[in-house]
Amino acid sequence: MKTKITHSDIIEKLKDLAEKHQGIKTSYRWNLNEFDGPVRPGTIFPLMTIESPTVEVGNTESLPFLNYQCAFNILGMDGVYTSDRNDEKAQNTVINNALEIALESFRKLIQENSIAFNTDGTKNKWYSLLDKLSFQFTKIGPVTSDYLYGYRCEFVLKSPFCSELTPEKWQ
Repeated sequence: MKTKITHSDIIEKLKDLAEKHQGIKTSYRWNLNEFDGPVRPGTIFPLMTIESPTVEVGNTESLPFLNYQCAFNILGMDGVYTSDRNDEKAQNTVINNALEIALESFRKLIQENSIAFNTDGTKNKWYSLLDKLSFQFTKIGPVTSDYLYGYRCEFVLKSPFCSELTPEKWQ
């Protein structure tokens, strides 16, 4: 049994999710230093920022799983400016919109997690990996030097881990 998913698989899956959602206009994997810096040039809001997962070993010693703790943020809204820290109306408009997008993204991940086979008959690598009860939604903001508000979505993907060594990788 080999590990089912990789870091790149997760990042690409979330980028694909963002691309398919009509409400998300820009997405990218961001780095920690971007949290309080400017957004990337050419960004159109709402923005989905994707974070690299944290990986923990879980389950039992005889049957280990890799728990990929994943996260993305939905930030900003086109035409609504939140740089005035006293403008709660603008902030609430953006926060409501971000939560709606985050919840719809959750629904889409649940749907894709429940499909055993792709339309071409191949096994869906995402089937049964999503821990539906792990989802958390947290209001964030202001973040970045653009004073953005939104919602952070965190969830866990549980992937089997193969603990057998690959002999050709060792001397």
